[in-house]
Amino acid sequence: MKAFVGVTDEKWYRFLAARPGLNEVNFWRPSGGGFRALTPGEPFFFKAHYPLNRVIGGGFFSGFTQLRISEAWELFGEANGVASLDEMRRSVGRYRKQAIGLDEDPVIGCIFVRDTTFFPNESTVAAPPIRVERRAGKDL
Repeated sequence: MKAFVGVTDEKWYRFLAARPGLNEVNFWRPSGGGFRALTPGEPFFFKAHYPLNRVIGGGFFSGFTQLRISEAWELFGEANGVASLDEMRRSVGRYRKQAIGLDEDPVIGCIFVRDTTFFPNESTVAAPPIRVERRAGKDL
């Protein structure tokens, strides 16, 4: 069995941790890039960026697709980690380092994570060490 650690921002974590009734979330990718690291049912962990820099929760990978921002909002609503479609557009634009125009509805990558749990502050754990394997002189 494999596991994946996805890096996110503390704001996304705090927003979703305050909504324990959500059992599936969208760990969106602003670039729309694909995701093939896991098969459905494998563990997916959330780690916050610096300065928190901790494992903050997790769940189980349930699927991936590419959707327009408006479609992701319609499907997941607040399970996208924001309070509104406008806020989601701003967040995606911030990570793309370019604002999204009012007439734009770009595609994002949507990683679906079910049975999510977010840890309280006192229960977060340090990030795991990075392990690099070498085969035939190449980093994997």
